[in-house]
Amino acid sequence: MVNGFFKLITPFIDPLTKEKLKFNDDMKQHVPPQQLWAEFDGELAFEYDHATYWPVLLKMCEQRQKDVLERWVQAGKHIGESEVYLKGGNSPSIGGGAASEKLSSNGHAVEPKTPGALSEVSEGEVSGKAAQTDAA
Repeated sequence: MVNGFFKLITPFIDPLTKEKLKFNDDMKQHVPPQQLWAEFDGELAFEYDHATYWPVLLKMCEQRQKDVLERWVQAGKHIGESEVYLKGGNSPSIGGGAASEKLSSNGHAVEPKTPGALSEVSEGEVSGKAAQTDAA
């Protein structure tokens, strides 16, 4: 069925791309026989046992999730933090690394104020601008 589909669309595929399509290719050309499953003519006799692999996978995922959360907290709890940084890559944090963070009373990080932020505008400025708008 897949081969029939590709026979129908190959006339419309770019010739350079068409050369890259391989079907039923000998996998030993791409993977060492020691690492290739026996069902693909390799030497590896692999039996998947769910009871063996699943708990280890869960433990590994939980540990990685803890590590990511810890790095996020250390970097200042910035929303939109680089995933490369969070997962231990060489990308810097958007907050400039492990920032010394200010915590609010509920334990959440306080976002640094930027010039022109709404929280820096006094009530007098807001009411004065509203009066100017009403007068116009």
